[in-house]
Amino acid sequence: MPALSKLTTLPEWLAQVRSLLESERGILAEHYRASEWFLDNYFYVQRTVRQVLHDMPRAFFRRLPVLGKGDRAGMPRVYALAADLLLRTKLLPDSVSMQAYLRRFQEGRTLTMGELWALPAFLRLCTLEQLVGSLARIYPSLPSPLPAPALGIGGSHADEGVGCCIRTVRMLDRVDWNSFFCKSSKVERILNRDPAQAYENSDFATRDRC
Repeated sequence: MPALSKLTTLPEWLAQVRSLLESERGILAEHYRASEWFLDNYFYVQRTVRQVLHDMPRAFFRRLPVLGKGDRAGMPRVYALAADLLLRTKLLPDSVSMQAYLRRFQEGRTLTMGELWALPAFLRLCTLEQLVGSLARIYPSLPSPLPAPALGIGGSHADEGVGCCIRTVRMLDRVDWNSFFCKSSKVERILNRDPAQAYENSDFATRDRC
């Protein structure tokens, strides 16, 4: 996973890719579809990068539980979870499939509330890594600001990868994350057992403060 400092260089790298694709538009026959996907959604992709940076402040990032062993030792557990979730859904996550995945995951361990709130940012981050990996196959001479993606999905061809990643970030934006959190949190389910139903009948802001 990239350090946050590397992620801040991504907007400039994407701007370079955009400039190259625009200069070759119409003659880049081999990657025509990838070019069209990216150029048509360029500002949307840049907005996604800004959103990830906004949702992952360093202080919050440092409080997330990390993995203690394996190839991803030291990485936030939610990052590994997001990568695996995207792999299992083949970069086509939706609320139902994600909630089913989290139910199975939490049968053996419980995600913290911070991890659940961080999940959308890490899903977007993993998708951006895939997108950068696909674009880097078009311009291998342009040093990538992010490490090679760990998923290896979205198609081996750059056209497939770029299109799939952009569809994914758009799909993630359609999810009602407040509702998703309430349905996925084991703590939330326990609090909803309140016999007086005071917690269940409160508005979201009140439940969030609790």
